[in-house]
Amino acid sequence: MDLHALKAVMFPLLAIGSALALLLAAGKPWEERFLKAGVIGAVFAKIAGCVLLYALQPSLIRHSDARNFYLPQTLRLLSGEVPNRDFASSYSFLFTPLLAPAVKLWSSPGSIALMMILAETAMLWVYLARCRREAWKGAWRVAFLYALSPFSCYWVAISGHNGVLIAFWVMLGLVLAEGGRAALSGTAAALALLTSKVLALLAWPGLVLFDREKRMTRLLPMVGSLAAV
Repeated sequence: MDLHALKAVMFPLLAIGSALALLLAAGKPWEERFLKAGVIGAVFAKIAGCVLLYALQPSLIRHSDARNFYLPQTLRLLSGEVPNRDFASSYSFLFTPLLAPAVKLWSSPGSIALMMILAETAMLWVYLARCRREAWKGAWRVAFLYALSPFSCYWVAISGHNGVLIAFWVMLGLVLAEGGRAALSGTAAALALLTSKVLALLAWPGLVLFDREKRMTRLLPMVGSLAAV
């Protein structure tokens, strides 16, 4: 089965299957245990699948940004070249240094996809920790549907797209803003830009306008980060 067939057949089944599993488990005494096992199992399955795919059949992934842009630029950084001086890059200046340790260990797009899986896992942890503090019982349902979504499985675990870095920092920034830690919230928003790309700016209004209290404190790190792009 090639990658197109996988997307056409397996991903709809995954989306429908996870939704049905959630409905069947709803209200059962074992629901939370089932959901936790599903989320944790999905994370380890993505890691294992990523390693196997890129170790055994890397040619299946031909058009991902991780293969065509992230990896070549990170390799050039590791060879001593400087982004936007020795080679053109559309990513922020911390992006390739963030990927460099993983790429140095494994010179493959798979190492980048693994980094994105870790960022996604960290994002889920931040979300679940926040919901636990608020005693919201629906958190594991949300995490289950996200962890088993085709979006996560393809764009993060297979393609290694860097959009999940923005999602992690924005999630962290929102949680920090909710907790009244305005400076750290703004710093998280700034890091969303500095470790990824200008697309992160689309998420900034939500953090700036989260509330009126300490709005300028949140905004200052964001404005400062623009000078470094």
